[in-house]
Amino acid sequence: MKPLLLALAILAVAAPAAYAARFRGQTEQNRRAAVITRDGLPARITIHWRAECGSGHVIDDTSFLSPFKESSASFVRDGGSYTTRIHDEDGKAFRLHVNARVRAHRVSDDEWRGRFRADSEVRRNDELITRCHTGRIRWSATR
Repeated sequence: MKPLLLALAILAVAAPAAYAARFRGQTEQNRRAAVITRDGLPARITIHWRAECGSGHVIDDTSFLSPFKESSASFVRDGGSYTTRIHDEDGKAFRLHVNARVRAHRVSDDEWRGRFRADSEVRRNDELITRCHTGRIRWSATR
């Protein structure tokens, strides 16, 4: 039985680990953008953003995780909505309802580029306070 255990241990150590690559960059808002790939396929896209509102702005980040709505080794399209909590300068809590979309394409082995957009509503006690929009944000990330 010991030779079998030894063979399994050697196989586990020698088996190739999943290859992951991290691409880092920024948006045209000078905020961070990142793409993580596993075995050459996109696995996660994270965009940090700022949205203008009626009387101020909101800063947040959004991550898109595989499986995406549409993806290949060189293209991603995804989107959806989520809710999170934010706080103002005075410490008051608000709910942020975000609808975000991303498109990305691999332009070379070492670079991804794309577009991001988010529309959101700021609410407190279920009352709409303001709506916020990023507009189209271009971004790029390199290895």
